[in-house]
Amino acid sequence: MKKTFTLFSLILAFLLIATICFAQTGVWEELHPTNSPSPRCDFWMSEIGEGKAILFGGWGHDYVNYDETWIFDYRENTWTQINCNVHPSKRYDLRLARITKNKVLLFGGLYESDYYNDTWIFDLDSLKWTEITPQKIPNRRRSHSLTQLSEGKVVLFGGDTIVANYASDTWIFDITTNNWKCLPITQFQPRPPECEGGMIAPIDSGKILFYGGWDAGLLDETWLLDYDETKWKKIEPISKSIPISNSSMVNINKKQVVFFGGHTSMGHDNDLWLFDLNDTTWKNINTTIRPGGRYRHSIVKIGTNKVLLFGGNELEVGHLYNDTWLFILLPNEVEENSQDNFKNQNSFLIQNDKARITTNFFGFCNYKLYDVYGKVLKEYSQAGAWEQERTGTWDQESSYIDLDVSDLTNGVYFLVVQCEKKTEVIRVLVAK
Repeated sequence: MKKTFTLFSLILAFLLIATICFAQTGVWEELHPTNSPSPRCDFWMSEIGEGKAILFGGWGHDYVNYDETWIFDYRENTWTQINCNVHPSKRYDLRLARITKNKVLLFGGLYESDYYNDTWIFDLDSLKWTEITPQKIPNRRRSHSLTQLSEGKVVLFGGDTIVANYASDTWIFDITTNNWKCLPITQFQPRPPECEGGMIAPIDSGKILFYGGWDAGLLDETWLLDYDETKWKKIEPISKSIPISNSSMVNINKKQVVFFGGHTSMGHDNDLWLFDLNDTTWKNINTTIRPGGRYRHSIVKIGTNKVLLFGGNELEVGHLYNDTWLFILLPNEVEENSQDNFKNQNSFLIQNDKARITTNFFGFCNYKLYDVYGKVLKEYSQAGAWEQERTGTWDQESSYIDLDVSDLTNGVYFLVVQCEKKTEVIRVLVAK
């Protein structure tokens, strides 16, 4: 009993130290896929299927406009262009939003001086675009805000309806009726300001978060749409973000959203900000490694606590991007930045179902994996396997164990290694 209590006390001490010392952060990684879309900005992306994202439109070098459809597969780390006989026309400043698991809705955009208000749906199963002709539709517009509200519904807000004539109307598209409906929110009721380039993302059930935008200046207001109550509510965050426009925001989990980059008063940013509905705070997520500053790019949720970034524009140096990055949000208990850093702290970052955990002991050992509450999740014994690394000569060796975490959710765990009368506690972060 005393031995068990001492072991749990050691685990608890590790957890308390982590909670006190570390702030919520994450890891950026450039993916370097093959066959990427050409450099561009003012396109848009959306989550579709499992671990996939769809991209459409935008403009590139020499202001060439695109009507291309691309799909990124995270598991394969590949971009694939989809050739469709029928598809939306060339455009930029359009918006896409996931409407069901395998379907994405496209609305609006601009080509030369033509503003669009056509509605299209892309089906992942058939790899085809279909134009929808609703009885009632929003006005022609560009640089509006569009996101999924719930299964089968998307919400649209604001945008530029024609040459700086900004809107603040709220629309819902329902795939069961193939129709748009304008929410009865009058100009006398609270709502976000008329603007373009604002950001929008679902947060919690039936709620939408809106932030930023441009209306003769950069905006920094935070708003929450409650669909069930049919009203917008202005939030006064405990800590604020910066005024910004032409960025992109997604829900990274149920009550948190993130955005990266955008146009600020200081130029084009490369900071990542997180809003937490639990305590109404904006938090700057600091990372040593990060993509270059940009705006008119797009990010999309690509799995639990994962965000995919592609493209954008860095106007100061006249550069268009076609890089692909992955951001993984880490729990509060974990410090940035690399797996090597975790190893130095007797900690390991696991981003797949299995990982090789190096220990300081050799010989026959007992292994127990605990959760943060001290519950044993896995228990087994084995002789430590040997691992040698070639550094010119075979002069470095250590023991390891192959740990299977395919049945675990993301979070912090503790691997306790006991060999003879010695004990080692290894902190394991699962962030798949």
